[in-house]
Amino acid sequence: MSSPEHKQKIWSLFKDIKIGMLTTKEEGGDQLRARTMTLAQEAFDCTRHFL
Repeated sequence: MSSPEHKQKIWSLFKDIKIGMLTTKEEGGDQLRARTMTLAQEAFDCTRHFL
C-alpha cells in the first residue's frame, strides 16, 4: 500500500485526528507510560508529526 492513491486515502482518513497517544514500556519493568501528543502538521507529506 505505497501508491500515491493509497497514501492519499490514508491521509484523508487520519487528517482530522489531532490527538495521539504515545505509550512506552519502562525498561526492565512491566509499567507503561502514556502521554498525549498533538498533531503538528496541516499538509500531507506521507508523515505524521506530533508534539
